[in-house]
Amino acid sequence: MPTHDELARSIEQRVLFKTHGRVHRLIVELCDQLVVLHGRTKTYYAKQLAQHAALELLGNRVLVNSIEVGR
Repeated sequence: MPTHDELARSIEQRVLFKTHGRVHRLIVELCDQLVVLHGRTKTYYAKQLAQHAALELLGNRVLVNSIEVGR
């Protein structure tokens, strides 16, 4: 089982790969069974891609997508 830091790094790498780097200032925060994505992107599509990428790795954790969309 990966540590919190390893899981956070894996999620970060997966999100950046799947969004082709379109999420800027990405931070993955883990707290018990909660995972929160923070960052900025220009499109809702990139935000959705980030969410789906993170969900691939979460298992039974809950995801909160706090990525902001705007310029």
